[in-house]
Amino acid sequence: MNFIFNDQETKTEAISATQKYLSNAEETDEITQTTALEAAYFLLTNSNENSELNLALAVICYSAESELESSLAKQLLADCIDASRNYLYLDMLIKGDTSWKDSETILSSFRRSFYTTEHDTTLTKQQKEILETYLRHPRLVVSAPTSFGKTRIIQEIIINKNYKNIAIIMPTIALMSETVDKFRKDPLFSKYKIINSTTSHSGKEHSIYILTPEKLDLMLDQQEELKFDFFAMDEIYKIQDDKDRRAVFANVLYTLINSGADFYLIGPYFKRFSETFLAKTNSLFLRYSTEIVQKEVYDLFKHEGETVNISGKSIKIAKTNETNAKRLAKSLDDQKIFYYKDTRGVETYAKKIAASLSPPSHLPNELIEYISESISSKWSLIDCLKKGVAFHHGSMPRHIQSEIVEFFNKGKIHSLFCTTTLTEGVNTTAKNIIVLSNMKGEEPLTGFDYKNIKGRAGRFLHHFTGRVINLVDVPEAEREEIEFYYFDGGDLSTDELLKIQNSDLTPEDQERKRRTVRLLNDKRIPVNLIKQNKYIAVEKQIALITHLRENPNLIGAVYFLGSYPEKEKLSLILELCHRFLFTRKDVEDRGFSLFDIDKQVKYYIYFRPTIKELIANQNRKTEDAKIRSAFKLISRWFEFALPKYLTCFNELYNFTATERNLPEISLGWIITLLQYGFESTQAIALKDSGVPADIIKKIENKLEDCTSIEEIKARLYINPKIIDELNDYERSLLAKHL
Repeated sequence: MNFIFNDQETKTEAISATQKYLSNAEETDEITQTTALEAAYFLLTNSNENSELNLALAVICYSAESELESSLAKQLLADCIDASRNYLYLDMLIKGDTSWKDSETILSSFRRSFYTTEHDTTLTKQQKEILETYLRHPRLVVSAPTSFGKTRIIQEIIINKNYKNIAIIMPTIALMSETVDKFRKDPLFSKYKIINSTTSHSGKEHSIYILTPEKLDLMLDQQEELKFDFFAMDEIYKIQDDKDRRAVFANVLYTLINSGADFYLIGPYFKRFSETFLAKTNSLFLRYSTEIVQKEVYDLFKHEGETVNISGKSIKIAKTNETNAKRLAKSLDDQKIFYYKDTRGVETYAKKIAASLSPPSHLPNELIEYISESISSKWSLIDCLKKGVAFHHGSMPRHIQSEIVEFFNKGKIHSLFCTTTLTEGVNTTAKNIIVLSNMKGEEPLTGFDYKNIKGRAGRFLHHFTGRVINLVDVPEAEREEIEFYYFDGGDLSTDELLKIQNSDLTPEDQERKRRTVRLLNDKRIPVNLIKQNKYIAVEKQIALITHLRENPNLIGAVYFLGSYPEKEKLSLILELCHRFLFTRKDVEDRGFSLFDIDKQVKYYIYFRPTIKELIANQNRKTEDAKIRSAFKLISRWFEFALPKYLTCFNELYNFTATERNLPEISLGWIITLLQYGFESTQAIALKDSGVPADIIKKIENKLEDCTSIEEIKARLYINPKIIDELNDYERSLLAKHL
C-alpha cells in the first residue's frame, strides 16, 4: 500500500494530521480518519520519540472505538496495530467482531509470534522489552503508566527464571487478594504453594508469598530463616510518598535487597529512580511514557453555563459540582469513578447523587443483604447500593471494599465515589474518572497524584480509551525522581539509624548513629532491645525506660498475673504508652482521645462485642458517623497502632522489671485480640487470610485445634457440613479468601 507519508521530511505533517484527527475524533469524516491512520503508521515505523509514538497509539485507540466503515480504514488500522507490535489491540477488536481475524496477514502473524511466549501469552512490544532486559539483568526498576501491564511481567519472570521462593509485595489488601486469585487460577503456577497469610508456612520447595508490606514485615520478624530468590514490589513510589506507611515499605525493601535476592520494582509516572539505590544494588532503571489506554480529558470547570457533548450526550455545566456530578451519573452509560478528597465527603456525595437516581435493573442484592445483616441495616451505603451507587475509602472493612470493587466490575454498581484508596492501586473496569476535588485530605493534590488518578480511567483489554472529566482545575506532572531515603540522606528516624548498615549511611548519619549507640551504652540499655521495637523512636523508648527506673512503684502498679491485666492496670499501661510512645499524630487524633481509646479498648477486650455492638457503643450522633468511628477504631487503632505500642511497652517494662529481679508480664493475649479480634489459632489464621469476622464466629468452634490455613482447608474438605450454617453468599466470601 502506498502511504502519502513516505519520507522523514513529512514527520511534521504526520504529527499535524494525527493531532487534527484527535482534536475532534468523534466527528471526523472518512478521509480525515484514513489520513490520520496513514500518519500514525508513518510515525510508528519512522520515529523513536515517545511523544510521537503516543500520538500514533492514540489514533489506533480512537479509531478502534469508532465505527470504521471502509475496508481501507480497517486495513490501515490493522497495519498500524501490526506496526505498534501491540497485538492485544487486535485481540480486543476480534473479541467484539470476529471479522477482524481476516485482517491478520501471514507476515503480521509471523511477527506476532515473536511477542508470544511458549505458553501462548501475547506481550506488548514494551512488555517484551522489559522481560528481555530483566532476563539479562535481574535487578530492575520500571516506571510505566497505569494499564501498561507491569504486573503481568511478574508472572513471566517467575516462569522464565524458575525461582523457588518468591515474595510479591502489594500495597493494598484488595490488590493482594486480586493477585492471589490470579496466581491460584493459573495452571502454570500449580507447582507453587500460594501463601497470603502470616500464619502459613511453606513446607514446599516452590512457594509464592503474596503479602502487603506490613504482613511481610511481620513474617520476616517471625521467621528469620525465611529467604527469597526473587521479590517484586508494586507502587514503589510509596517508599517516598506514603507518609503513614513509607517506613514499613522502606524497611521491607532494605531487608530484601540485602538478602541478595533478584528484584523487579514497579510504579507509574516517575522520570528517575534513586541513582544511589541503582548503584548500590547494581540495578537498572527503565521508563516508559506511552499510554496503552489513551485518555480523553474534559476540563468542564472551564465551561460553566455551557453545554458540552460527552460520548454523544449533551450535558449542561452547572455552577455546583454536586449538580454536575448528578448530571454525569445520569448521562454517562459506562462505569464511573468519582474522586473526592476525604472520607466524609465521599459518603456525602454518594448519598446525594444516589438520592437523585432511579434504581437500575440489576443490583448487588447479595451484598445489600449481607451488609444489612452483618454491619447495620441503617448504614447509608445500603440506600446507595439500591441505586447502583457506592462509596469506598480506607476505613471500611477490607472485605467490604473488595466486594464493592467486584460488584462494580460486574456492572451492578455504576457509580463509585472514592478517595485515593481506590485510585492508587485497585484495578477496575471504570471507563470514566470524574475529579471532584483538587485536594488530598487537607493538602493540595500534586501533579503526580492527579496523574495517578487519571491513569485509572479505562482498563486495558476492556477499553481502548478512558475518559477523565475534571470539575476542578488540577495540576498534572510526573514525579521527577523517587528517592530511597535510606540511601539518599533523607530524614532518618533514630530507630531506622540502628537498622541500617554503616556503609549505607551518610557521614552525618553515621555520626548520629554513633551518638545514639553511645547514649544507649551510657544509660545501660541494650541496643538490640531498642532495635526490636521497630517504628518507635529511640528517644521515646529511652524516656519510658528512664521513667520506669525513676518511679519503681510503677512496676508494681502495672504488674499482673495471667493473660490480661485488671481494668485499672490496663488504663495505666495505655496512659504510659500515650505519654511516652505515641507519635504526635496519634496524640493529636481529634477523633480518639486517650479517654476514648481507654474506654473502647476495655469494651473490646473484656466484652468481646460484635461489630454491630461496637458501632452502637460509639459516641457519635448519626449511624454513619458511628460506623465510620468503629471502622477507624478497628483499622487504625486496634489492628495497627496499639499493638505496636503495647508490644514496645511490654518489652521495655520487662527489661526494667528484670533489672530489679521482679517478674515479667505478658500483653501478648491483649495484643493478639486487638489485632485479630480473636484468640484461637484457627480464628487468627482465618482473619489473617481476610475472612470476615462474622463468618469466623459462625465456624470457629468447629475448627478447633487447626493451627494453619492448610489444616482448615483440609478439615473443610473432609467435613463440608462445617459451613452448613453459612448462606450461599457467605460461603462464596469464605471460598475467596481460602
